[in-house]
Amino acid sequence: SIRAGSILSAEPHPDADTLVVCKVDCDGEDSDVSEPRTVVAGLGGKIPLEDLVGKKVACVTNLKPAKMRGIESTAMLLAANDD
Repeated sequence: SIRAGSILSAEPHPDADTLVVCKVDCDGEDSDVSEPRTVVAGLGGKIPLEDLVGKKVACVTNLKPAKMRGIESTAMLLAANDD
């Protein structure tokens, strides 16, 4: 499912220049756990990290968790630009 989310933090991935590790609060989560999701996104070098924090994003949340360079990602961010 696709949910609106807010990026709470964004840090560079320790092992990949093109990946960013984000903590995302996905609005309307069905589960009892309200912890932010860890999302590894391929946004490194495309958007400054400080510009990501606080942004609203679309999150695909019904995916199987996947390890990306050793960090488990529990959702996917959908991003676009207006160029």
